[in-house]
Amino acid sequence: MKKILIPGLLIVLITPILVISFLRESKKAIHSEKVEGEGDDYFFQSHSFPYGKIDYDAQKKAAQSFRNTPSLRKSQTASWQFAGPVNIGGRITDIEFNPSNQQIAYLAAASGGVFKTIDAGINWLPIFDNEITLSIGDIAVAPSDPNTIYVGTGESNGGSGSLTYDANGIYKSTDAGATWTNIGLQNTRMTGRVVVHPLNPEIVFAACMGDLYSATPDRGLYKTTNGGITWTNVLFVDDSTGAIDVVINPQNPNIVFATTWKRTRYVNSKDYAGVQSGVWKSLDGGNSFFRLDESNGLPPVGLEYSRIGIDLCASSPNIVYCIYINDQYGYQGVYKSEDNGNNWLQTNDVTITSANGNSQAYWYGRVKCDPTDPNIAYVIGFDTYKTSDGGNSYNSTFLDAHVDQHTVAIHPLNHDFVMLGNDGGLHISHDAGLTWNHHESLPISQIYRSEIDFLNPSNLYFGLQDNGTNFTSTGNTNDYLNLFGGDGFQVLVNRTSNFNILVGYQYGNIFKSSDQGFSWSSSSQNGVFGTGNWNYPLTADPQIPNLIYTGTQSIFQSTDFGSSWNNISPELTMLDNTGTLIFGTITFIDVSPLNSEIIYAGTDDGKVWNTLNGGTSWNQVNNGLPSRWVTSVKTDPFDENVAYVTFSGYRFHDTMAHVYKTIDNGQTWTDIGSNLPDIPCNNIIADPSIPDVLYLATDIGVYFTRNGGISWIPIADGIPIVVCSDLKLHQPSRTLVVGTYGRSSYKLDLNLFLGIKKVNNLSVNFSISPNPVTSIRASLTYTLLRPAEITITIYDVAGKMIFVNKNKGQTGNNIFPLELKNTPAGVYLVNLINGNETTSKKIILN
Repeated sequence: MKKILIPGLLIVLITPILVISFLRESKKAIHSEKVEGEGDDYFFQSHSFPYGKIDYDAQKKAAQSFRNTPSLRKSQTASWQFAGPVNIGGRITDIEFNPSNQQIAYLAAASGGVFKTIDAGINWLPIFDNEITLSIGDIAVAPSDPNTIYVGTGESNGGSGSLTYDANGIYKSTDAGATWTNIGLQNTRMTGRVVVHPLNPEIVFAACMGDLYSATPDRGLYKTTNGGITWTNVLFVDDSTGAIDVVINPQNPNIVFATTWKRTRYVNSKDYAGVQSGVWKSLDGGNSFFRLDESNGLPPVGLEYSRIGIDLCASSPNIVYCIYINDQYGYQGVYKSEDNGNNWLQTNDVTITSANGNSQAYWYGRVKCDPTDPNIAYVIGFDTYKTSDGGNSYNSTFLDAHVDQHTVAIHPLNHDFVMLGNDGGLHISHDAGLTWNHHESLPISQIYRSEIDFLNPSNLYFGLQDNGTNFTSTGNTNDYLNLFGGDGFQVLVNRTSNFNILVGYQYGNIFKSSDQGFSWSSSSQNGVFGTGNWNYPLTADPQIPNLIYTGTQSIFQSTDFGSSWNNISPELTMLDNTGTLIFGTITFIDVSPLNSEIIYAGTDDGKVWNTLNGGTSWNQVNNGLPSRWVTSVKTDPFDENVAYVTFSGYRFHDTMAHVYKTIDNGQTWTDIGSNLPDIPCNNIIADPSIPDVLYLATDIGVYFTRNGGISWIPIADGIPIVVCSDLKLHQPSRTLVVGTYGRSSYKLDLNLFLGIKKVNNLSVNFSISPNPVTSIRASLTYTLLRPAEITITIYDVAGKMIFVNKNKGQTGNNIFPLELKNTPAGVYLVNLINGNETTSKKIILN
């Protein structure tokens, strides 16, 4: 029995499987409203607007620049500290065993890099973090030399987040992942499968899907015979059709099977099927291929198909299985050959086709054979199915695992040892899927948005791709709990009462809880006041916690923390829902911490608006700014006339910047990103303690500046090159938290980082009496082990420091009178700072 403590409440969970089951059921409930790939469209559209394309060269140069630029580091303790979650998971695209050692395996995270275990999956370590991309499509271990490993970058699934990084071709390691060398194919973008010749580790095939959003001649199946020094495209259909799967007969390497997938996607449409999708066979070691068709027993050529997966049994390679996805993106069928692909029969797959008739089966579409038993095969779909009788029947396996499967790995030395990878992470079974454990130490969550509980900064909240909204109440990395399902986005925790929380899922579907997440009611304006952005805005007035804002095409205000909403603006953009992704929406809202009448809003079509009178009138203030997707617009904590705006997109030879500043409430703007690389910027925060200190989240990492943007420096220590999607700063504890899309989250002690305070390892506790404070004076009592300098600070709910005092504390009990004259009634946070240790308590002043 596992007990999990939430502030003020105790939950008893009978088994961790209940959490997984809730995630699974909540995903099922929302699945019908979501089309896989919309998240992908969000990334592409935000990055490519208005040109409809991404500058991949600029992306690579920016990543190389970030990696090579020295970062500021004040001390060993001033680097990023990992903040989790590790127990929630994230999308896994491939798992590969060392064929001769059950202790060693490799795992590919869709946007989190490559991990290795040397203890059969108990612990995993990242082994690819020094490279400029962490987007991984597939891994291959050479059967004849397990120290030789190939990694194909670029996730090929064609949905939700595949474009978070640009791929960079194929990498090779000859020392079991200790070091890596890029060996080409940088323009193939997305890797479906990599396989290595059974006897020669220098002969490799790479199935490449090409650019997701444009026709490209770099698609197809590639072969190298010299370990990647040169590559030959041995199977090219056309510039809209890529290779998605490939297998080699280990007993007769002249026999090679490959599958092709016709797939085109644009901002306003997609077509994931065509007559070009098919099964191909080679009899000369992959130098040439011919297509298999209805004469062989497969579905007829000339009809349109979507993704096709293929695999064979290593011990009986004449047994081959193949799965087709039809042109409606449902399951066409599972086919089997017993004579090396010469003849095929459809298996008794009615269990799969009836249970998985959804319209996005291309998101999975793979089959995996047991390497030791040709009668056993796993069908990888929304759920996992298994046949143990050669396809005569199929049954569900890995029951109640997270949905959306992508890979199954079966160890050839022990076929009961099976690993399953899906959108929820890693599941390990030692009885061939009958029972399993969800692995809970992989830092691969894909975070859209972050939140810190003002009253208790140990409470971190994150909205995750495909894994809902999650939080920790302890600050630990391995005890996150799910609050809400679907894709998780914005989270708001009330600054005076952390029992009140707002969460939601895509397009502005917002829900409210008044009991810390035990029950929820809809707070959504979606469908009533318009349609929100995929990653919708949700923000609170820093000075008035119950006053919050969201937006669709207009701005909506709630004075009761989301129980009711009022429209306070005209349409600031025009809805366009003709494409695969909603466009013409408000993307970001911010309220000045100095003046609640000043509100800014940014839109996905490049507009910036503000009101200086609380919404009575609105001003379009993007004159002189580039026409790019607005990712954030932030007001300054020192001057109400100052604001900042960040943009996604790329320059394409124009002079746009990604960060601008106004000192006159938007009448004029100044470029403050001149020394930044050409890379999308996702969020900016102005330090509320130090003027001109700014923190900037980008697609390659976090930058900061001490001089208002004249020069920017990477904050790189402790975090790989990763999409940093959101930033939050908790002012009382001076903690900066960054959420990443692929490597969970990290936090930084800003005082240590900026060299503001020294390390002092004394422990101290304190109390305040009376509390609630009913008079203008209260007493703070603290105990010290030995004399030390103590700093006492008090912050209001806007994060503004209203009191500070430094005093010399003596050994034993110390009593300090808190003078609170002329202080308005309300909730405040009192900090007692002792060296590098901060202890906080909430007080209520009546």
